[in-house]
Amino acid sequence: MEKLCAVIAELDRVGRHQISVVPSLSTLIEPHCGALRWPLRVHRDKLGPQPDGTLRLNYMCDHSWSKFRGFACCRAARFWYIPPFIRNTVIYR
Repeated sequence: MEKLCAVIAELDRVGRHQISVVPSLSTLIEPHCGALRWPLRVHRDKLGPQPDGTLRLNYMCDHSWSKFRGFACCRAARFWYIPPFIRNTVIYR
């Protein structure tokens, strides 16, 4: 989580305008590991590399993204990447 905070703070420091695309909490298929309904799995199933080779991924709702100091004055919107399977969240300023 510290690394994520550092990256977001650096984006805020160097860019007047920014756009970040993250998978949405409501996506049906996780686009990075191809797992079905990944955001809805219990936390213990997401820790470390899984036996099937998937990685630990953390999802946050739009409201949680806005709590990061670097994203404080940004807006968030959702859009379909591949309807109805993959949905992304765009954070922009």
